[in-house]
Order: sequence, then structure tokens, then C-alpha cells
Amino acid sequence: MKELKIPLSDEIIKKINLFSEIDWIEVAKKAIVDKLNILQYVERLAADSKLTKEDVEELNDKINSSGFKRFVS
Repeated sequence: MKELKIPLSDEIIKKINLFSEIDWIEVAKKAIVDKLNILQYVERLAADSKLTKEDVEELNDKINSSGFKRFVS
């Protein structure tokens, strides 16, 4: 099994140490696996899509703008 070293700020380390009962290695592994699953799903969706890169960027801008407005209002 390979190792992955993740540099963390002193501030984050202090906060992690406040919750020493948490298995932070497992938390990190789960976050990585979850992100990989999402990326693989998106790749599968994109493979069947007829949208152009420009279409995707336009939709992304609209979604980000809409979400921002909802939380700021």
C-alpha cells in the first residue's frame, strides 16, 4: 500500500488535535474515495453528453451565479 503525505497548517493540526478520538486517516480516505466516485460519475455522464465545452462553462456560470445569489440574499 502506498502512502500519501498531506501538508496541513498548524491551525488545522491544532483543531485536529482537539478531536483525537477521530480516526483522521479514515476521514481523509473516505473523502478521497467519495471525490473519486463523483469524478467517475461525472466522467460517465460527460462521455454520453452532446454538450460542448462552452455549453458546460455557460451552465456552470449560471449555476454558480444562481447559488451565490440564493445564499447572499
